[in-house]
Amino acid sequence: MRVIVDDAGPHKEVFELPIDALREAMINALSHRDYYESGATIVVAVYDDRVEISNPGGLLPQVAENFGHKSLSRNPFIFSLFTRMQLVEKVGSGIPRMIGLMKEFGLNEPIFSKDGIFSISFPKTIGKFVDATTEKNDSNDNVGVNVGINVGINEQQLLDLIAKEPTITAHKAANILNMSTRQMERLFASLKNKGIIAREGSDKNGTWVINMSV
Repeated sequence: MRVIVDDAGPHKEVFELPIDALREAMINALSHRDYYESGATIVVAVYDDRVEISNPGGLLPQVAENFGHKSLSRNPFIFSLFTRMQLVEKVGSGIPRMIGLMKEFGLNEPIFSKDGIFSISFPKTIGKFVDATTEKNDSNDNVGVNVGINVGINEQQLLDLIAKEPTITAHKAANILNMSTRQMERLFASLKNKGIIAREGSDKNGTWVINMSV
């Protein structure tokens, strides 16, 4: 987590990874782990570049064959408890949900390891923490924006588009980056909340300004 301090109001806390995706992974680990493996336990490992959640016991054969589409819990009583607590939306929806949440957050998809010990690795962007600079080549088609705080891959791509076309709309940016307009609007909102971009002028005729002093 990092903290954004705004002189005009209280500070904001921003997580490096989507909390709902991590929660989904923990529910998955508790529901599907092999509790007969007394010498093993669920492990949450936090690294500089990723967070890994692993639990003993590989996938059941029926699940491995249809990974991401079908679900069969080793521990149906635990799974039913999470269902009654409304922590599980739909059977078999956990994997696609985690993938979607990471994409919406502007990060790469989680990496799944299914042999012996099942694990989910959530990659996170490492901030370079360098002086903020704007690098421009002779052509406007090659504009790179580097800011000194953490940004996701999709956020960086959006920043590069804004640098080339400050009046760009969410719809146009979505078409260029092959994303939905809704996903793009969330990326714009994320960059605004981080204080990286700001809107000058009206929604229709205004422009985006990149704050290089963050």
